[in-house]
Amino acid sequence: MQSVLCWSGEKDSLLARSQELADSDVVAVQPLTFVCCPSGKLEEVVPGAFVFCGAGVDFGTTGKSGAKLGPNKLREISGRFLTYDRGIFTRANRGWFNAELGRMTLVGSQFVDVGNVSHILGESPERFFSRIKRATAEICKRGGIPVCVGGDHSISEPAIAGCASVHGGETVVVHFDAHTDLGEWIPGTTHHHGNVMRRMLHTCQTHTIVQLGIRGFPGTPEENNRCTTVMQAEIESSWAQVVASLPVGKKCYISLDVDVLDPVYAPGTGTPVPMGMQPRQLLRLFEAVCLHNEVIGIDIVELCPDQDHRDITSSLVFHVLMALLAYIHG
Repeated sequence: MQSVLCWSGEKDSLLARSQELADSDVVAVQPLTFVCCPSGKLEEVVPGAFVFCGAGVDFGTTGKSGAKLGPNKLREISGRFLTYDRGIFTRANRGWFNAELGRMTLVGSQFVDVGNVSHILGESPERFFSRIKRATAEICKRGGIPVCVGGDHSISEPAIAGCASVHGGETVVVHFDAHTDLGEWIPGTTHHHGNVMRRMLHTCQTHTIVQLGIRGFPGTPEENNRCTTVMQAEIESSWAQVVASLPVGKKCYISLDVDVLDPVYAPGTGTPVPMGMQPRQLLRLFEAVCLHNEVIGIDIVELCPDQDHRDITSSLVFHVLMALLAYIHG
């Protein structure tokens, strides 16, 4: 009995030490970086930079697992299409021609990849989520724009909260999803992808939500003045009214759940729902939001590479992300 207790104590000590190291090193550098851009530390972020940060967990999913593979798969896919190329003297990005947008994009922009948020197997969700919040807060403090790649949708609440801790005031969360994610808090399971927006409304009291692309059996829309829910059917039948309902002159945070897209285009997600959004509809909504607002943060969640077919979902997510960044950069 004594040896068992000693082993258990040593194991607890090792776990505590691992958590201390993870808490001190909020993010861990990865072998690949997004579009082969420079890797960097949080304290090296410069104003205006797009800062890529992975949050590779899926312990909050209630559907098929695999979203934990999303960050590194998106890095891999990005390198197949583009390479970050800076001028010899200016050190600014030369940019890329985007045929979808019909112009050179992201000329002079700065990209940095800080790696993935550190995660210790077996630790509590609260501990991991606190690192996500610290990471996005550090990025925002230095004037960067966090691009947080999940992982399941539960990672969005701490990412948004980190941005809110720096920017303050009202922020509109523009939430693209097939589901409302306004589920009840179940005792003992308060952190999962089905209640992430309810958690966000609770932790970020000055924030509001505009939800776009809702369909199927998504849960009941929130009946209060802080949440506006737009069904996918409305996008298809009443485009002008939908665009008119989007925020104007606000700070916006964009949360993109891959399952907002129709499974024909994006099968690689844990909870696919039929009759979804078309990619060009998504791009037009991105453009409308970015044209009239300041985007302070982004997350992309629920990309499940092991549910994908020949990487078509990962490829699509990469392309819509690059278009979104181009809209933000101007």
